[in-house]
Amino acid sequence: MLALHGRCPKKTKKISVTSSRPMTVDEIVAATIQDIKSMTKED
Repeated sequence: MLALHGRCPKKTKKISVTSSRPMTVDEIVAATIQDIKSMTKED
């Protein structure tokens, strides 16, 4: 569920780099962690 956060229009730049191939679980987890970190930073 959290992985869906990576699809925010705001984050598409980061995600589009890996869109040419399937993302591994590790990549999804890493992207999710990055999203959470950036969201908490913005607060």
